[in-house]
Amino acid sequence: MILALLLIQLLAFFAWFSKTKAPALMLPMYYSTVCLYTWLGVGLYGFAKVIPFNFFAEISLADLSQTLACLSAASWAFATSVLFTEKKRSQCNATTTNDGTASNVLVKLAAKRKLISYVIATILLLHIAVGGDHIYQRQGYLVGEGGSATARILLALVVPFVSFILAFGRNRLLNWFLLSVLFCWIAALSSRSLALIPFFFLIGAIFNAHRLPVFQTPILVVFILIGLALPLSARNNEVQGLIPNLTFLLSGEFSVDFIIDAINYATSYSVGVTALSIRSPVEWNQILASISPIPSALLNIELLETLKLNRHAPMSAAGVLFSSNIFTALLYYFMTGIFWAVALRIANGKSGFIKLAITSLFLIFTLFSLQYGLRAITRLTYYSVFLLIIVGLLAKLRDVLLMLQRSERASDN
Repeated sequence: MILALLLIQLLAFFAWFSKTKAPALMLPMYYSTVCLYTWLGVGLYGFAKVIPFNFFAEISLADLSQTLACLSAASWAFATSVLFTEKKRSQCNATTTNDGTASNVLVKLAAKRKLISYVIATILLLHIAVGGDHIYQRQGYLVGEGGSATARILLALVVPFVSFILAFGRNRLLNWFLLSVLFCWIAALSSRSLALIPFFFLIGAIFNAHRLPVFQTPILVVFILIGLALPLSARNNEVQGLIPNLTFLLSGEFSVDFIIDAINYATSYSVGVTALSIRSPVEWNQILASISPIPSALLNIELLETLKLNRHAPMSAAGVLFSSNIFTALLYYFMTGIFWAVALRIANGKSGFIKLAITSLFLIFTLFSLQYGLRAITRLTYYSVFLLIIVGLLAKLRDVLLMLQRSERASDN
């Protein structure tokens, strides 16, 4: 019965997406896919139980069912708000879309020398963010005290952008070479964000070709799976970093089993983390601190430090919200659904860079909302708000300057 309901739910979201073409519906489709895979692999069979920290050993079938119901409710709340805001979408598209202009801007950004400079700049930013001593070789998974926290936040935003832009280069051989270089360097972090590099390259390739690239997609899917599996398997190694991780990847120790574990990491692990997060007590002031736009330096950071299942696994955003109460969780998903639907629609009528930035932030929001903390994903929403405000102010300033120029010309005549 549960399997049938989850399958119908997924098909319903796909049907709505096919009809409305609303990109914000990707979140409920992703949630539904994760729920369906987890129920098959945990509730009915056992292939999805192998996840980091063995969380499913602490989760009963009733806990699993409750978590799937919560995530399904979140999906419907988000989808309902998206469909509510998409009623006038056709009218807006008739006057605001400029896909051709956006593509032209992206092609200009992907000039040969610019692509090379983007990758070099990203590698330099990596050194600033983490510290040279921790990149090449270090003891254990954590990067310790090295680098800059601000640079790490910037790096998390730059890597998806550069990966996306690489797909627009005219020289395909150079595109793939730079993608491989960027992939190898980010592999030094032993972070699951490594999978975002081929993922956003694939999104860029689809955006550039206006279809799914037949020959590139299978290769990029393999890259994505390796990007998930390598950090997961290398985290247990005593020595990590650029050289040890690449050596481990090329050695015979890296097997297909790690790929299967990586798929579970991206799917059933999210449900496991959320299930345990729902069971953990959460105070209302922790919710307020998590969604506050105030910088962390001005908040009582100790409130947020306790929102962890262990040293390496934060409580998921969805789990924290549902642990508070279901009304808070559904309200959050309904409001963020409205915001992202509107933001993506506005970005669709802007330049290629703005469209890329907002879309990238939304995709990261979608992927991270089941594994990262509430404050981390809420920040992505505030980044989008800030970006749209800046774009709006610049547009107003441009209009004012144009009016002044016209008035000066009229007075001269």
